[in-house]
Amino acid sequence: MIINAFARRRMFPRNLYESIATYAQRIPPDEYNAQSVAIFLNSFSKSPFSSSPILDYLAIVTQHLDRSAWDTQSTALVLNSYARLNRREEEIFEAFVPIILSFGMSDFSSQNIANIVNAYAKVGMKEEKVLKHMKQAVLFLQSSRCDSQAVANILNAYSRLEMYDQELFAHLNKMATEISTSKFSSQAIANILNANAKVGNKDMKLFSHFSRFITSVGHAPRDASAVDEDSDNDDDSPNFSSVGKLVYDTQAIANILNAFSKLEIKDETIFNHFEGLILSTPDDKWEAQALALVLNAYAKLDLGSYEVFFRLFHVVKTMKAGNTNAQAISNIVNAMAKTELKDKELLDMLKERILDRDPSDFSAQSISSILNAYAKLEEMDEELFCFLSRITQSLPAHMFQPQAIANIVNSFIKAEIEDEKLFSFLSSLALTIDPSAYNGQAIGVIANAYIRKAEIDRPLFSFLNSVATTLSPSSFEPQNLALIANAYSRFEIFSEHLFHFIFEMILCTSFSASDFQNIAVLMTAIVKVEMFDDDPLAVDAMRYLARMLRRITPETSNPHALGNVIFAYSKFLQLVDRDGEEEELEKEDDPSSIFSHLAFLTCHLTPSELDPSSFTLLLSAFTRANYFDEELAVFFESVGVLLPLDQFDLTIMASILHTISRSSFFPTSKIPSYFSSRIKETSALAFNGQNLVLITAAYAKSDWKDELLYEHLVQVGCELPSSEWNGQSCSNYLNALARLNELELLERSRMEQAFRHLSSIICSTPVHLYEGVFDAQNIAIITNAFARMDINDRRLLEHLSLIVQQMHPDLFDAQATSNIVHAYMRLDVEEETRKYLMDFMAVVILFLDAQSDFNAQAISNIVNAFAKLDQVDVKVFEHLAFAAQLIPLEDFNAQAVANILNAYSRVQKDLSDQDCHVDIDALFLHLASAAKRIDPLLLDIQNVANVMNALARATLRDVDLVRHLFKRVAIALEEEEPMEAQAASNVMHALAVLDIRDDALVRQACQMVSRIRFLGDEDQGIANICWSSAVLQIDDQHLLEWCRRTASSRIHEMSWTCLRQVHQLLLTLELDRLLPPGVSVTQSLHDLLYADAAGEEKISLPAPSKGGGRGRAASETMSWEQLVRAAATNLVLCALNETGVTLTSNQPLVSISPSTARQALYSRFLSEVTSSRLQTDVVDHMEQLGVTCTEEFIDLSVGYSLDILMPSLGCALEVDGPFHFLLNSYERSGSTKMKHRHLEQIGYKFHAIPFWEWPKVGPSEEKLAYLRQILRNLSSSSDELSGKVAMHLKAREEFEAALLHNKSRRKAVDCGSKTYHRRERALSKVAEQREEVEDEQGGMYELSLDYSIEDAGDRKPRKKTKRSKQPVEDDEAWSPSYDPFESGLSQSRISSHDPA
Repeated sequence: MIINAFARRRMFPRNLYESIATYAQRIPPDEYNAQSVAIFLNSFSKSPFSSSPILDYLAIVTQHLDRSAWDTQSTALVLNSYARLNRREEEIFEAFVPIILSFGMSDFSSQNIANIVNAYAKVGMKEEKVLKHMKQAVLFLQSSRCDSQAVANILNAYSRLEMYDQELFAHLNKMATEISTSKFSSQAIANILNANAKVGNKDMKLFSHFSRFITSVGHAPRDASAVDEDSDNDDDSPNFSSVGKLVYDTQAIANILNAFSKLEIKDETIFNHFEGLILSTPDDKWEAQALALVLNAYAKLDLGSYEVFFRLFHVVKTMKAGNTNAQAISNIVNAMAKTELKDKELLDMLKERILDRDPSDFSAQSISSILNAYAKLEEMDEELFCFLSRITQSLPAHMFQPQAIANIVNSFIKAEIEDEKLFSFLSSLALTIDPSAYNGQAIGVIANAYIRKAEIDRPLFSFLNSVATTLSPSSFEPQNLALIANAYSRFEIFSEHLFHFIFEMILCTSFSASDFQNIAVLMTAIVKVEMFDDDPLAVDAMRYLARMLRRITPETSNPHALGNVIFAYSKFLQLVDRDGEEEELEKEDDPSSIFSHLAFLTCHLTPSELDPSSFTLLLSAFTRANYFDEELAVFFESVGVLLPLDQFDLTIMASILHTISRSSFFPTSKIPSYFSSRIKETSALAFNGQNLVLITAAYAKSDWKDELLYEHLVQVGCELPSSEWNGQSCSNYLNALARLNELELLERSRMEQAFRHLSSIICSTPVHLYEGVFDAQNIAIITNAFARMDINDRRLLEHLSLIVQQMHPDLFDAQATSNIVHAYMRLDVEEETRKYLMDFMAVVILFLDAQSDFNAQAISNIVNAFAKLDQVDVKVFEHLAFAAQLIPLEDFNAQAVANILNAYSRVQKDLSDQDCHVDIDALFLHLASAAKRIDPLLLDIQNVANVMNALARATLRDVDLVRHLFKRVAIALEEEEPMEAQAASNVMHALAVLDIRDDALVRQACQMVSRIRFLGDEDQGIANICWSSAVLQIDDQHLLEWCRRTASSRIHEMSWTCLRQVHQLLLTLELDRLLPPGVSVTQSLHDLLYADAAGEEKISLPAPSKGGGRGRAASETMSWEQLVRAAATNLVLCALNETGVTLTSNQPLVSISPSTARQALYSRFLSEVTSSRLQTDVVDHMEQLGVTCTEEFIDLSVGYSLDILMPSLGCALEVDGPFHFLLNSYERSGSTKMKHRHLEQIGYKFHAIPFWEWPKVGPSEEKLAYLRQILRNLSSSSDELSGKVAMHLKAREEFEAALLHNKSRRKAVDCGSKTYHRRERALSKVAEQREEVEDEQGGMYELSLDYSIEDAGDRKPRKKTKRSKQPVEDDEAWSPSYDPFESGLSQSRISSHDPA
């Protein structure tokens, strides 16, 4: 009783306590009772110098006491004393278990219960039997028997032991609200609220009750020390001051506010109430821990004025270093990080205090909080981080919880401080922690931190994966799911099982408006893993998240999350196959309505919420989603020019310009103009390859006209070092420059400079090191750009060719393949280089899948290139024909149809000769069907001309298709559109070849000619129109006058082929009697060529305008080709003069002999003629009938060759093979019909043998019988004509004799025709035969001369005349090798047709 009296009065005389301890140990144990032991222990536990011997002795006494000696009061005092003395002997506390369980519910007072449970809580013993018994005792209590301190202590004890029992807490909270408020101290209130906060029991009734009470009674300064939270004092503690106000110490304030903040109860009233008290509390009254808790509470709930924070920051600065422990420091800096009120001076001071503290003062939790705060405040102090890293690695494993590990690794990642040793330590540590200690937050943060390291820690991620899938849904907040999904969406650690779990969690998670960022992260992760085909829950989860987007309001949205959501959702729609599912979608799942809501959120953003980065993200996202409405377009247009220009860097401007150029929603955007001034002022040093390319390409694509801007961009391109360029940037930059050239937006010489610069950079890459620099697509774009610019850089093309041939065929797609072959076809490349490349590309083409890899345009470009280069690879053409027929009709455009028709018609004969298995007819019909599906309104006149030209080349007469195409012609005529000469001539030419004489169509074609706006040097176009008028026998005087006028203006510049076509018109006019009386084209030419028969030794011919002599130069100064042109020009001039055309040209003349002119014309005609196997077979059988034949007889007066002339019979045979007929028809082409018509009008008696009538197999007798029948029906030509025929035969004889004695002239005449070479080799045999015949038969040889050119023994199948591969440089190059259908493939030439 003596020592108890001193202890109750807080008096502890050392001598007294030591004396009593000595006396107490002399008293025998059996003289003690429970009450005296309890009082001894309670008194000594309160003293500052408790003696260990007396405590050990009293422990022995306690264990000797009989169980019945104890009551609840003494039991509570003993246990509480041992707990206060930190005596944790389990045997003592276990000894009291049966004693406590022996008491009835009514035996306990509230104070006894509080002391008992508090004792077990203090020593950390979760004795479940005792605690359950105490719970029942609490439930038995009535509020009238309870005091506030006991309620507080009981709640505090259970919360310490983390034993949340809803029934128990609800009962105690109810009692707390029923006890008179006058019985509460500030400390009791703080403990009650804090206990509920610790276990997460958000009892709003309880918190509202105490909030009202605290704010209603006010506060007074505290004069006494704080009441001990587990005091056993039975006397009432002073709760109020003398004026009836609550008395607070700083710890009570801290605990109350901390409770509200922990449960996120944002009660502004109570926080405002404490502001005044906090500001008035003297500096020396604050303890570091209390101050830290107060700071944290205000920061967490975003409450409190700046004055409160800076006042508390000031208090911290005044504290002595020893008063701020590690935990307090962690709370202070955490509060600063949450409020973002960065006090640099305070942070530096706290750093120094951290570095000065003993490592033993730190826990894993305090270290993690400090690091996390400094990282958030962007105070990346390496010294501090390394110091805390060393301490972390020295701490025992049991101090770590998953959340601490998460915060530490996350802080180092944020600070970008590498510490492999620390990460390895924490990774190993994380694997040892009990999985039950993890929650979703810790897993997400750890995973996200470790995924940002270069090397993936697979064991750790595997462990976290397994832990995550065992957690309950309640362990996951939306943010946790987002963090985990974001980390595990990486390919290296992706787990289908985990994502299936995440999908399940998403579907059972309720997202609020504040979860927008988390929704964005989840949608991005789900799209990234692409599990939509494998897991139906993936689609459900994505649609669920999309529905949640409707909850987002303008107040809770942010630009970056909006952009990410739009990107993710649009990609989801692309990846998911929704065929047949659209009707089943609920209205809330309709993509258009979701995008509409996202657009609504975007339009409600203010310029202050946007920066250039977020603006770019949103613009790109909506463009990628292909969703724009008028309001959204106006928003981007207006906001884009409101953002300060100095905030935009080149990369962001490049991205914005690139996006705008790809979108159709900004046809007249102001943004390019807004950016252009900034770009022009930016030096080359600020550019890199990527932003230069994007900017140049964007302006080029938008057709922006700013020559100074383009000059600057080109100059930058020439100044950028080679390290800034790669295959992608080179290709896109060159492609953009090529477009600028096409639009004539910059001087060509400046662009050529850039092309040369990049060519040198490209060529500097060794061929064997191309990987990682160039891919097939890059090379395709580069070569295509050079082709579009028509820059023949042989070194570059050879270099790229070698790189291409290093690649595997699998690396090419159809588009790249088509661009490469098309470019190498157009450009001037070494033949060997081109051959090797095309051979390799043929292999590539065969690697591509005919059913899926090709589109119409790619096939068009490829077959066009192979056909033009005479690379007739049967396998390639078979493969592409099959692919073309698999392409749906609606996927073709007019250009593709035209090019494919042109290409296959060009190589059709070669394919048939090489036993090709392609059904060309079926392909042509497929293409014709495709052309019929094209809306005429979508065509332009050039499209119509190209398709018509292709039909002509393929000899595909489809009148319905032609009428379909002419619908567009009718529209053009009605709207008075000007016509290009090329288009009009190709349309007219096609009608003629196909012999379509529909009056309406012909009339429209004539009107097209009359609308030609500019002729220039379109000689071939003029000639085509003249020739077509001849074939179709058009008597339209306006058209004929146009032909006469235009032909006369260009006659001196025309090529051989053009002159012959104009001659065909004049011949038609003569034979159809449309020339003035007495005018004869044929007679004029005959008189000119055979003037020597009338005694004239010389004739005057116009000198060629290109090359050759001028004035009356000798014929020896002119090439044979020039003589041919001179003679033909003279012919047409004479005819035009005779038709009334006035010629104003002062063309100089040359004088030559008629014989020379005849030989010149004859050499040209003869070099062009070819004969087929069918014709040779007919000649063979005619010989067997004893009929002498002359093959390819040429009538110089009219320019025609007859296949087989029979001079002795005065008649001829025409052998019409398949190419004289239209496709899939027995109807002859327009040119063949005109030839037959002309021959008949001239007076020739002949029979035309169609190929299908000639027996292909069978005995010769059948063929002989067929010929006999023909001969019976043939009559002889007139004597006049026979005389002319004899003169022509003699001229031919002269030519062949001269040819044998003039090798150089023979070479000059040879224009590349294989037939001519065959004929030349045969002429030596002719000479030998002539000599033998003259010796034996006296010169009777002329009838067999021509037949003997190729004797029966050496006769071989005739091959197609190959086209010269040399570029066209002058008129002579248009000679026999000229392709009359060139313009259908290349718009630089106009098609023609050789009537012979």
